[in-house]
Amino acid sequence: MTALHFSTLFLSFLNQALLALFITVYLGQRYLGSKQQKPSKKGLLLFIFSLLLTVFSFALFLNQSFLAPAGFPAIYLQTISLVILFINLILFGYYFLVRRASNKDDHIAGEQNSLISTLETRINERTVELIAANQKLSRLSIAIEQSPSSFVITDLDANIEYVNPAFTRITGYGFEEVQGKNPRILKSNLIPQETYQKMWSTLLAGKTWRGELANRKKNGEIHWEYTTIAPIFDAQGKITNYVADKEDITSRKQTEQLLRESEKEYRDLFEMESDAIFIIRNADNAILEANSAATALYGFSHDELIHKKNTNLSAEPEKTIKATKSPAPSDQTVSIPLRWHRKKNGDVFPVEITARFISWKGQDVHIAAMRDVTERYNIEKKLEQLAITDSLTGLFNRRHFFLESEKIYIRSRYQSCDLTVLMIDIDHFKAVNDTFGHFAGDIVLQEVIRRLQENLRPTDLFARYGGEEFVLMLPRTPWSEIPSIATRLVESVSEQPVSVSGVGISVTISVGTAHFTESVATLYELVSHADQAMYLAKEAGRNRWVSWETDQIQDV
Repeated sequence: MTALHFSTLFLSFLNQALLALFITVYLGQRYLGSKQQKPSKKGLLLFIFSLLLTVFSFALFLNQSFLAPAGFPAIYLQTISLVILFINLILFGYYFLVRRASNKDDHIAGEQNSLISTLETRINERTVELIAANQKLSRLSIAIEQSPSSFVITDLDANIEYVNPAFTRITGYGFEEVQGKNPRILKSNLIPQETYQKMWSTLLAGKTWRGELANRKKNGEIHWEYTTIAPIFDAQGKITNYVADKEDITSRKQTEQLLRESEKEYRDLFEMESDAIFIIRNADNAILEANSAATALYGFSHDELIHKKNTNLSAEPEKTIKATKSPAPSDQTVSIPLRWHRKKNGDVFPVEITARFISWKGQDVHIAAMRDVTERYNIEKKLEQLAITDSLTGLFNRRHFFLESEKIYIRSRYQSCDLTVLMIDIDHFKAVNDTFGHFAGDIVLQEVIRRLQENLRPTDLFARYGGEEFVLMLPRTPWSEIPSIATRLVESVSEQPVSVSGVGISVTISVGTAHFTESVATLYELVSHADQAMYLAKEAGRNRWVSWETDQIQDV
C-alpha cells in the first residue's frame, strides 16, 4: 500500500470517527436529554449532510475508480477526503456552537417559565386566601348587622365610627345622630364613676372589660345592658379601635327587681309557717335556706342549718338520698308520710315530709316542709298495738297470731324446719271467777301469763286464743325438746299458788302439743291437733300435757 493510499485511508477513518462522534452526541441529546436540550431541525440537516460527505469519502477509499475518471491523480483524491474532513469539522463545530447557544437560551427560558409558574401558583393561593377572607368578613358583617345585640365601634378617643341596626332599635338613635360622638351621650348617671374608671384602666391595658351598664334611650327611658368592650389591634400590636357588644338585659333586671320585692313578701310568709321549711339543692342536697320554725325544731341556728345537707338531719340518710335522686315534675307534690330525723341534741323523732321540686335563683331545688309527727306516731302505734294485742294480758290476739304464724308455717314447710304448736288452757278458771270474783280472775290470768313467758324464748309466738285459752308456736324447736318444754310450762304454773289480796289461789293448766309433719296440710289443721290433744289432757285429769302424735299423757 502506498503512502498516498494510506493517507487517504487515514482521512476516511477520521471522517468516520468524526461522524460516529456526531451520531453519538446527536442520539444522546435526541433520546436522553431534557425537552430544553433536544436538537433542532437545523442540527438534523447538518447531521444528514455530514453523513453524506463521510459516505462519499469512504467510497473514494474503497474504489477510487468508481467516482473518479481514469488516471485521476491520487493526490486529488486525498485532497478531496481532506476537504470533506475539514467540512465535517466545520459542520461539527458549527453544530455545537449553535447547540450551546440554543441550550443557553433554553435554560434562560426554562428559568423564566419556572419563575412564571411559581408566581402564578402564589397568585392563585393568595387569591383563594383573599376570597376566603372576604367571605369570612362578609359573614361577620352580616352577623353583626343582623345581631339582636347592639355593636358599637369607636376610635381611640371613643368617638363612634359604627353602630349596627340593633343599636338604633334599642336606643332610638340613628347612626347619623351618634357618628363622631362619645358614647357618654347615653349615660344615665345611675352607674358609679368608679365603674367607668375601672373600665378604662382595663381597656388601656389592652384587656377586655365586661360589666352591666344602665344607659338612657333617646326617649329618656332607662335600659340595662350587659356590655363587653374589647380593644382592636393592628398587625404591629397597636390599639386602633374599640368594639362594644351590648346585650339588652332590661327585662332581666326588671324581673330581678320584682323578685327582690316579692322575696320580702315570701320571707314573711316563709317565717310565718309553723312547719319547718327548707330549700334544698337537688345536685348535692345542700340546705340553701331554712325558716325560724326549722331552727326551733332541730335546735340548730340558721347559720348552722344553711351549712348542712338534708342528709345531716336525717336518721335514715340512704332513704333521703334515694328520694331526691328522681325529682318529680314541678306541678306535683311529693308526700312522705314518715321519716326519722335527728335533732342537734341527738334525739331521733318522726317527721312527715311534703316536697315540691322547682327552679329557684337559677338552681334546681326542692322545697321541703318537715312536720313533727311524734304525737301522732305514738297514737298510731298505740292504736296498732291495740289492734293486734289483748288489752288485759298484753299478748297478741287470736287474729294477729294467725297472721304471724301463717308466715312461720309457710317458711317451715318449704325449708323443712321443726315447728310445734301448743294449746294451753287454765283448769277450772270459771270456778276462780265465781269464787273470788272477776278482779281476782284477771290477776290470776296475768300471773299465769307472766310465769309462762319466763320460760319462753323471744322468738316464740304466744297469743291469747280466747277466754282462759292460749296458743303457743315454737319455731325451729326439735321434737325431742318438746316434752321437757311442756313439762316445764305445766310445773311453772302449778308449783306455787297465785296470791290475790293475801289469799293463795292454786292454779293448774292443761297442755296439748302437735308437731308439724308432711301429713299436716294447713296451719289450722296443726292448731286443731294441738287443741284436741289439750282436751285429751283435760279428760285425763288436767295439770298435764298430751302429745297429738303419740297420745302420750304426761301426768305432772
